[in-house]
Amino acid sequence: MKLIKNIESTRREYHRDAQHNTVHRSSLLAPNLPDCQVDVSFVNHFLLKRGYRDVACRISAFDAGGQCIESSTVAVEEPRVYAIELGQYADDAAQNYQLEFFSSSNLFIPFPAAIVNHRNEHFLNSVHSYNRVLNDVFEDDSVNATHVREASIDLRMDETTDTFAVFTAGPSRCRDHLEVSVRSPHGDFGARVPLDVRRLGNRIVSLKELFGDDIPEGGILSLLQPQQAMFYGRMLAGQRNLVDGAFSANHSFYDCSAIEEYWDDASSSVRVYPLFDGFDTRIRLYPIFSPCRLLGAVDFFGPSGEQLASVDCEPCDSPSSKRLDFSVTDAIQTAGVEQAASFRYRAWPDGGNTPKRINHQIVYGDAGRRDAFSASVAISLRNPNAFQPQKSNALAWGQCAIGADLDTRVGIVFDHADGSEQTVRLRFIGESGAAHERAITVRAGSAFTVNPAELVPDLVADSGDRPHYLWYWANADRNDLAAYSVTRHRQSGHCSGEHNF
Repeated sequence: MKLIKNIESTRREYHRDAQHNTVHRSSLLAPNLPDCQVDVSFVNHFLLKRGYRDVACRISAFDAGGQCIESSTVAVEEPRVYAIELGQYADDAAQNYQLEFFSSSNLFIPFPAAIVNHRNEHFLNSVHSYNRVLNDVFEDDSVNATHVREASIDLRMDETTDTFAVFTAGPSRCRDHLEVSVRSPHGDFGARVPLDVRRLGNRIVSLKELFGDDIPEGGILSLLQPQQAMFYGRMLAGQRNLVDGAFSANHSFYDCSAIEEYWDDASSSVRVYPLFDGFDTRIRLYPIFSPCRLLGAVDFFGPSGEQLASVDCEPCDSPSSKRLDFSVTDAIQTAGVEQAASFRYRAWPDGGNTPKRINHQIVYGDAGRRDAFSASVAISLRNPNAFQPQKSNALAWGQCAIGADLDTRVGIVFDHADGSEQTVRLRFIGESGAAHERAITVRAGSAFTVNPAELVPDLVADSGDRPHYLWYWANADRNDLAAYSVTRHRQSGHCSGEHNF
């Protein structure tokens, strides 16, 4: 884990001098998992954002023995979405795929703005790039200086549902162990899982195999991976259906409950989120922030940005065995709020200073299918002490998959509820290039939501077995622009979601 003070220092240097500590390789790994296909999708932000035309993407497939089965290079030079079906590279023989982006220009970020999609006829799960082989030993010194547990994994166990995590080995064979623990008010569970994973391979760890069905829902699942040189190894973790292979998963997040990282005051950390018709909405806060008691509140806003109501959340202590699981949908009904368009989540310490990392999940689920998997979007609250570059505009972009079996929503907000309304230039870009463009009005505090399939009906009709990976691209004259997407499978009700890049 890289400490926030070091991340802040890197960001300041990046904005001070674009040629300082330049990055020329950006990469990700995507696991090949049972009962589904895997795609990687990205819009050519290298060209659209920076004007770079000298970018190449090398795709490599690795088998269970850590051998490279096949490698191929794609030139990334058109202003469009690139959607790569990784099964065409070695298919079932591959355990992992690596995508590496190279350029003679400064890529700035060693993680590409790309989405890994796993899918079958019952679900689509989308998560942004989350693990990779590092570029050099100096990056290894920086990224892996602090070793912590990982958490923020929604736990669910029943007859047809398992909770799982995918462990990935780096560029060297990993012979070690994975520590698994579950804390709950009803008791604690623990296991030590032996690992022998070849380089660039993976292993699926099943909680049902470790603990059976004894673990109560709502427990705090925490994992400690072995340290691996030259590797940034976040885990893909979540819930999966044991019958049809569908799953809803996101990347794990740092457990900072043993790390004291605080801002210099007790100012509130906040974010604003959109509400989507037909989706049940929750906030989940796990007790994995730096030690303290967090207080919180949820504020509701109408279509014009007017505040309609405010509801207090229960306190959450870190470390502890109890999470905050707040139903936004129920709170709207209890408060008698009508026509809510968005909500703001605020958190502040009950004494002392505010933790620098307040990670939480925004959960969107099918309101009519409580048995279906929900989208669980991992994100951190914004604090006014964090470094903000001196600029008056912002860019937010991300994936929104569309198809005959998919129902997708995109919500555009500003992270702060104060200020005037703003015009946002919103574009949708497909695999053939620009698909739709419009100017929208986003009011501070409120949200603009849209069903992208209604804007490009021809793409929906032409989607076939594979969804179209449409991407939104939004510009505004405020630097707190943010966007969220959620996709629901029409037949199963399973959902997946993501925040913007």
